[in-house]
Amino acid sequence: MERPVYFVMGNHDFYAGSIKAIRSRVFNLTKKYDKLIWLNKVDYISLTEETALVGHDSWADGRLGNFLGISIELNDFYCIKEFKLRNRAERLEAMQKLTDQAVKHFKKMLPKALKNHRRIIVITHVPPFKEACWHDGQPSQEEWLPYFSCKAVGDVFKNVMEQNPKTEMTVLCGHAHSSRECQILPNLTVYAGEAEYGEPQIQRILKIV
Repeated sequence: MERPVYFVMGNHDFYAGSIKAIRSRVFNLTKKYDKLIWLNKVDYISLTEETALVGHDSWADGRLGNFLGISIELNDFYCIKEFKLRNRAERLEAMQKLTDQAVKHFKKMLPKALKNHRRIIVITHVPPFKEACWHDGQPSQEEWLPYFSCKAVGDVFKNVMEQNPKTEMTVLCGHAHSSRECQILPNLTVYAGEAEYGEPQIQRILKIV
C-alpha cells in the first residue's frame, strides 16, 4: 500500500546550489507525486481526529549566542548561493529572512490546527530551543548556538502552547546531529534526532491517537 511521505528540508539539501532554485524543483516534484508532501506548502495535515501535523524547514537565526562576535564559519556560507555574501551582517540578515518565513507559517498554521485538534506534531529542521541544541552528546557551546538554534520559531511555539494549556505539542527536529529530549513546557516536548552523514536511520516511532 502506498503511504504519504511528509517532509521538510535542511541546510545540506541546498549545497552546491540555490535555495530558491532547489525549493522550486522540490515543489514541482511534489506536484508530480501526490504522496510526496512538503510541509512548507500545506496548511496542516489532519492525521487523526485528535492529532495534526504542521511543519516548515526553518533555518538557524543567530539570535542565541553572539553571531557577529564569533569567528566560526559554516560550509553554508560557501556552498549555498544565497549565503555567498560580503560580510557576517549580510549573512545574518539572510538567515533571519529565511527564519521569518517559518515564523509566518507557524503563526498562521498552528492556531488553525488547534481549532480542530488537541495534539500537534511539528516537524522542523533546526532545534527551536537552546535546551535541544546538543552536539556529540554535549550541550552546544555558546559560539555554536547561532548556527544550531532558531529562537524566533521557539518563541512562537512557547507562545501558542502557553495560550492553549489543554493541548499538546511534540516537536521533531535535527540539525545538531545529537539525540536530545527536553520538556520546554508541561505541554511542549522536543525530540532532536541524531545523524551521521550518509547514514539515514529511523529515530523514533510515534503512536498517533
